[in-house]
Amino acid sequence: MIGSLSRPMRLLVVGSLALNLFGIGVIAADAIMNRDGHGGLFGHCRPPRFMGLPSPRELREVLPEADQAKLDDLLKANKAQFHQRLDDLFAARQGVADAIKAEPFDRAKLETAFAALREREAGMASGAQDWLVDFVAGLDPQARAKVAELLTRRHKPPDKAPD
Repeated sequence: MIGSLSRPMRLLVVGSLALNLFGIGVIAADAIMNRDGHGGLFGHCRPPRFMGLPSPRELREVLPEADQAKLDDLLKANKAQFHQRLDDLFAARQGVADAIKAEPFDRAKLETAFAALREREAGMASGAQDWLVDFVAGLDPQARAKVAELLTRRHKPPDKAPD
């Protein structure tokens, strides 16, 4: 079949095959290099913990299916409130950015913008903590212990290449 293709098409097919093999190699290398679920080639792409609390993904990894269902129900019930707080937080961050870029620079305006940002961050943290209290209140002691371990577990930063 390849013999019936023109020379440019053959080069294209061979190049495509080479790219596919390279992609498979990268994925395999990531799987091999992954250390404790935090390393690998793509480990640095994982977002940091939000407000220092375990993410829903982290909670799902340690909890049984019945508790995962409770988690999903609670997330659905609080989705609108969470998104509203998140929108408010992003708006406050934009206010800080706008105050920093403003010409002429107005120190008082920036201080006010930072105060608004602190207020939104506190509201977000408070909401997340209230949500976690509601969630763990419905868990058995073993599941609560797993959640507590997530809160105290330190994440090792990825190894840095020597300078």
